[in-house]
Amino acid sequence: MTYLWLDCGEECRIAARDFEFGMTAPQKIFHDGRWYENAYFLYQARKFLPAYPAIADEISQCKYDEHSVSLWGRVQKYKRLGYMRPDWEEIRTDVLQDVLRLKFGRSHELREILKTIEEPYIVAVMPSNNQWGTGSDGRGENELGKALTKLRNTLRDNT
Repeated sequence: MTYLWLDCGEECRIAARDFEFGMTAPQKIFHDGRWYENAYFLYQARKFLPAYPAIADEISQCKYDEHSVSLWGRVQKYKRLGYMRPDWEEIRTDVLQDVLRLKFGRSHELREILKTIEEPYIVAVMPSNNQWGTGSDGRGENELGKALTKLRNTLRDNT
């Protein structure tokens, strides 16, 4: 297995942010007429599309900061107000896959690096995230790792 250390605590916050495969890596993403600061911001905006494009516009204007406070506050506010897609839980994995496809579609180098990972499964070691990574106990859903594995396999099949 390939282990991606995407979130490893205070000591390596910057390294995790700049990790090429990570959702918060500083790589702008274009979707539906808007540029987003990174893949994570687009993923968050998709929680409100297509019904609330003004919210997506607002998210697209957010800038990445150390804690993404401005983005997180906006997303939580709109979720509380009931603006989030009612089908989000059913589509979130597909949205993650689509966002990664867009992210890797912008960089030949990233696609080539991903295709060279030989292990059958990619694991996102993210102790603070049970959904996208392994969680603190190693039993998280690893959705990011699974999505990267699926994208890698698709890229290989299309070569």
